[in-house]
Amino acid sequence: MKSTAVYLSSEQLVMVSAEPRRDVLRIEDYVRLPFPMGAMINGVIINDEAVKEQILQLKRKGIQEVHLIIDSGQILAKDVVVPKMKLKEIYQFVKDELSTISQNSEDMIYDFSYLDEDSSAKGASQIFALGVERKLIDTYVQLFNDCGIAILSIDFAINSLIRFIRFLPGFMDKTYVLSQLDGNNLISTLFDNDEYALTYRSRIMAEKGTPEFQNEVINSISHMMQSTNRSDSLHRINNVFVFGLDDQEESDLCRNIENQLRIEARGLPTSKAIYAVKDREEEPFKLSHYVYPVAHFYRKNGSGLKNKELDLLKAYDRNDEPSPYEHILKLAIVPVVIILVFLIPFGYLTMNNMSLQKEIDQINDEIEKYNLAIQATDSTAYGKLSNMQITLDSIETLNEKISQIPSLNKSYINSIQKSLIGGMSIDTISYVRDTQTITLSISSTNVQNVEKYVKNLKKVDSFSTVNYTGYNEVTTSQTIPTEATDPLTGAPITNTVESSSYKAIITLILK
Repeated sequence: MKSTAVYLSSEQLVMVSAEPRRDVLRIEDYVRLPFPMGAMINGVIINDEAVKEQILQLKRKGIQEVHLIIDSGQILAKDVVVPKMKLKEIYQFVKDELSTISQNSEDMIYDFSYLDEDSSAKGASQIFALGVERKLIDTYVQLFNDCGIAILSIDFAINSLIRFIRFLPGFMDKTYVLSQLDGNNLISTLFDNDEYALTYRSRIMAEKGTPEFQNEVINSISHMMQSTNRSDSLHRINNVFVFGLDDQEESDLCRNIENQLRIEARGLPTSKAIYAVKDREEEPFKLSHYVYPVAHFYRKNGSGLKNKELDLLKAYDRNDEPSPYEHILKLAIVPVVIILVFLIPFGYLTMNNMSLQKEIDQINDEIEKYNLAIQATDSTAYGKLSNMQITLDSIETLNEKISQIPSLNKSYINSIQKSLIGGMSIDTISYVRDTQTITLSISSTNVQNVEKYVKNLKKVDSFSTVNYTGYNEVTTSQTIPTEATDPLTGAPITNTVESSSYKAIITLILK
């Protein structure tokens, strides 16, 4: 179903109307509408009329409702681990976690999105917790209402980026920095071995497009890399990815980053699964300029904690304040619990004490009878039985050790097959018992599914290690005859159809 996502940056309104279809995103319309300088600063609307004028251009396109993505350094965001708990308890956990760093915790709204499972404790989860002042959301809601456009949801730009980056190729098992240029603002986000670590914001004072501007950007990235060289990280930053610039600016900046910082730098990789139905004449579609609104279309659907997505509009409308009677009810619980826990069980135990003691005496008498019978029995047969039992236990222990030697059984094959995604197939499979190694050769019609398949295999408990070095694109041609014939030669006319597939080698080591 077609919908529209809008991102308000410091320098422009960015809009994408698109329709997800299976594994691809069809972009039907896109536009960037610039703001006058100073109309928005750090996510705060300074010039209402200037911003409203660009929103009204969406209204003139016939757009009645949008999903909004916002960004501001005033928004509190933190990657935290929560133990297993109910959804309502997590909301309170987020509030307690962020209210300690908020200067105005009484006028804040809180929400979170689910990131992944956490291995620190059974049932623990990684979440992206967020806190924002209510008046900031008030401003956006009122502005769009004045323009006659309904807001369906509100997301945070960094949260969108965390979710979206998993759908682009080339990021798996890396530690890297994503740096966005939004006017004179540099927003750099660090991912430590695929997991979100932190966001670093800086203001670039030099004029955009000048050598001084590039030097300030590089110095800021360098400072972030030095200050985030954490002792708890086992991974070194591999790459810097830059987006939000035109092609030439991006190319020049990446070249200078590589020369000065000695680290690979390039633009954001594209995906064949994201394409514009028709490019605008004045501006061909470039993903680098539309990252945040495109990211909206990759939100998870469904219920439950693992499908929980951030929505500041729902948090804005949700009433998290406790009931005025809650304090009184809590006070009343104490005397009620005392009555139930102490008085009622005490009376019950008193009434049944005598009958229980009588049953204990009867059991003791029975035990004494059996002890006398055992003493009067010939112990020879019992001794033989004990020796046989010792021998049987030794055989069972040996059998258990033999059974623990890994072999390629049906459960491993089922795990490998169940992890496959639509459009994928296994070409060959081999197993070396001495090294407990399974080698797979796979094919996929969708490039994104290769890395998704590797991630699925890493979640299988049976495999201690999953090694993947990348994929190769293979193009094949097929000649298809038609019913028509060449009028000059009489030979049948054929069509040649090319198709692409992606092949990869994956090595699995059993536990």
